[in-house]
Amino acid sequence: MITTRKRQTLKYAAIVVVLLIVQFALRSYNITVQGAFVDEGRHNERAVEVWQFTENPGQISQGKLLLYYWLGLFEGDRLTSLLVSRTAIALFSLITGAVVYRLARQFGNYQTGILALLVYCFFPLALFHERLAFADPFAGGITCLVAWRSIVFGKRPTLREGMILGLLLALATLAKLTIVLLPVLPVVATIIYYPMQTGTFRTKVLGWMRDCLPGLCAAAAVMILLWLPILIPAYLASKTDHPFILVNSNNIVTSGIGPTTSFDYLITLFTTMNDFAGALFFAGVGLAIIVLLVRGIRSQPAQLESVMFLLFWAALLISAMLGFAAGADARYMVPLAAPMVILLACGIGSLWAALRTITRWRRLVRTTLVVAIVAWLVTFAVPFSYFSLTDPTRLPLHDQSYWLYISGQATADTTTQTVIQMLNAPNFDAGAVYGDQIMCYVLYFYVQRHINCLDDGDINPQLPGVIQANAGQSIDFVVKGDETPPQAVDGTCLTRIVHLNRDTAPAIDIWQLTQNPCAVQQQTLGQ
Repeated sequence: MITTRKRQTLKYAAIVVVLLIVQFALRSYNITVQGAFVDEGRHNERAVEVWQFTENPGQISQGKLLLYYWLGLFEGDRLTSLLVSRTAIALFSLITGAVVYRLARQFGNYQTGILALLVYCFFPLALFHERLAFADPFAGGITCLVAWRSIVFGKRPTLREGMILGLLLALATLAKLTIVLLPVLPVVATIIYYPMQTGTFRTKVLGWMRDCLPGLCAAAAVMILLWLPILIPAYLASKTDHPFILVNSNNIVTSGIGPTTSFDYLITLFTTMNDFAGALFFAGVGLAIIVLLVRGIRSQPAQLESVMFLLFWAALLISAMLGFAAGADARYMVPLAAPMVILLACGIGSLWAALRTITRWRRLVRTTLVVAIVAWLVTFAVPFSYFSLTDPTRLPLHDQSYWLYISGQATADTTTQTVIQMLNAPNFDAGAVYGDQIMCYVLYFYVQRHINCLDDGDINPQLPGVIQANAGQSIDFVVKGDETPPQAVDGTCLTRIVHLNRDTAPAIDIWQLTQNPCAVQQQTLGQ
């Protein structure tokens, strides 16, 4: 006989399964409708390289090593890898959704967990980026596991739990090095959740060290052990002409590049993130924090523990970027989506429960909460989801987000499709094909012939080496119009055979370099 409690558990379990299916459907349907982003090409190229085991993977890490191994598991034909790699990230996002439900239910109840998962399903910050082959949503899923096991460790700091945490922390930092401060979270969890002994402050500290320090040391040891195969060769290579690229130097703030102060960076980051969250969401999270703090201080210590843990979790995710990151892209905030959604759901659940003892304002406040949630979903989240799945060019993105994902500056747009058709045409006369850093990796997923990627910067100093490597062949260069155009060298002829103008991005040019005499005819000029 099924008891009422078990029937209720099965009902909520069924709802969770349905919501997770909806989450995956929203992230996997029509997944290639968004043009390929330049970093996705880089990620997929490195995903192929790391599984060939021809060099230490730390040499191409760029702070995202684990992502390459995950994507590489599914790599096959290059022309299908955009679909496959994006689907791999969409699949991994189910871990994030499951942990969001698990923690929200733990901090509140079943209804709180359902609300958190529902909001996360449609949360544009998560949905948009979990449809792309990025490291941020991948790392976000692992950070959720770290948060979950940190709470378990905080309440039961055993060596076994410490070793599990060490494994997860190593995986998280290998997935995205910008969350390097996350190992502090288990320490915070022990301070928040571990029952301190009575007595003097010294007695409490000694008791904490006796019970928690061994497990924390085990976590640190496992994490360091898993990082050593990267760190030791990286240290040795730092003394040579070929150092490991653990972090892309272009992503580190320098004088004149990026926000001037940590506060400016934070403001810029949240302003950019507003395109993917909405003012109503931020207002809801702010109200939720206030509710949880007030109720936690007054009468609900468990809620105070929860809000403090969630706030520390969120702070540790973004602290390393303040003052160090050059860019303020919203995708860097994707791991922050989980704690924010949990805060929102727990705050609503706490306020809803508090109203049970208040008859005068109960109906009005509860109606307002329901209307606010529905309004955010109907006016912002659901339309955003619809356009993400059907026509991303209609998404309400601004400034940097528009520049990155819609303008064509770093993505495949309609003009890029014209170039793709030309390069794939059987009658296109081409020998070796080279592309600048943007065009090469954007075209990676679409062009059948191999495209060699030029280094960043002026391409002209690279021409002698390119010509020597392709002696006797014609060479085509696909470049953005704002790049320094290639210049002919002695004994060669250089002709621009394709010039395609764009409204929101630099033109795309194809230059063909041949040996004298010059016989190349311009095929296309202007569009």
